[in-house]
Amino acid sequence: MTNKPGSHQHAADRAARGAVEAGLSPLEAKIVVHVAARGLDWQNDAELAAELERPDGRRYHRESIGRARRQITREGYIESRRLLPGQALPPRAKFKRTSHGTTLKHVIWSRFRLQVPTPRGQRTRERQRIRREEQRAQAPMTPAEILAAADAARRRIDGS
Repeated sequence: MTNKPGSHQHAADRAARGAVEAGLSPLEAKIVVHVAARGLDWQNDAELAAELERPDGRRYHRESIGRARRQITREGYIESRRLLPGQALPPRAKFKRTSHGTTLKHVIWSRFRLQVPTPRGQRTRERQRIRREEQRAQAPMTPAEILAAADAARRRIDGS
């Protein structure tokens, strides 16, 4: 059995290909890939700067990240929505309340002309559901079904 990448890695790979085809700058592409890998990202620009590296190994400045994030938001590659300080927790967050607020970001897959990547577990469950339905259709007949089929065949032969 081969090791398949997880659903987050799958989404990040697809976003990377889409970003390159769209002609985004390296920083913009890194932001898109990072957001795609998380699904719904609520990190602020300073936290994002701590995770992204420039080609020379140094970190990007938070204002550079903010500028690039706003640019790709204007171009429609990601959706970015501001959560103000004290507002409700971001979706799927356990304890992310800040005194400065944060920004919710997610990739707009249609802008890259890609379908939304389904999570790996969801794809597996869908395949299993289809397999079960096919097995039910090919399942051996029960004794009652055999008798009913024999009666129907007998009636057809007799013409009644």
